[in-house]
Amino acid sequence: KNCKKMPKGNRTSMRRDLLTWAMECNETMQEFTEMVELGATSSSENQDDNDAEAWDDFCGGDDDQYTELELHIAEACVALIKCSRGTLNVALKACECAGEAITQSKSAGNQDRMKAILYWINSLFDAARLVGEGVTELGTLLYPPLELKKKDTDDCALVKQLVAQRDAIVRLHEMCLDATPKGQQESLNLTEEITELSSKLKTAAQRRFDEAEKAIKVAISR
Repeated sequence: KNCKKMPKGNRTSMRRDLLTWAMECNETMQEFTEMVELGATSSSENQDDNDAEAWDDFCGGDDDQYTELELHIAEACVALIKCSRGTLNVALKACECAGEAITQSKSAGNQDRMKAILYWINSLFDAARLVGEGVTELGTLLYPPLELKKKDTDDCALVKQLVAQRDAIVRLHEMCLDATPKGQQESLNLTEEITELSSKLKTAAQRRFDEAEKAIKVAISR
């Protein structure tokens, strides 16, 4: 990647990718929101009361539903996915602001700053990629029944992915809140809307992660 000579076509491609990740993120969020809204499965104590119920269960009657313990985990995970969607929107807006800064630097003949901003955009795009692709990975682990057999949460695949997702979100927002291109003293003039939303989402992502981790520990301990 030669971000110093990034043509307009590449920036258009970046925008397209950001929009695609945001769309896929939204689809994932909607899918699991619907599962959460189904509520928890009923008690399995009477599953064998008659052949009809047993057959319904075998055919997947409850496959799309979480247990009560799993439901708390899923709720927090869906909330983190929502933070991811907001994060991708922030990345898109930040790239647009940075693009305007490139135009200003080019008009002023400041090639060094223009190259530094291009490098910052490329780094932000890479951070957004981790967020977008991370949602897909998280989604594959959210289908019920959740695999929570490990006694140690450090060995739990869902926890590992949640950590990666939180870290990706936080990293992107730290870039936006600092917004200083490498080798430059002056930060980018991102809008107040972007910085406020970035700050809120960074805090929310940590909170949602904490909720999910706590719910997983409770479920594993049972």
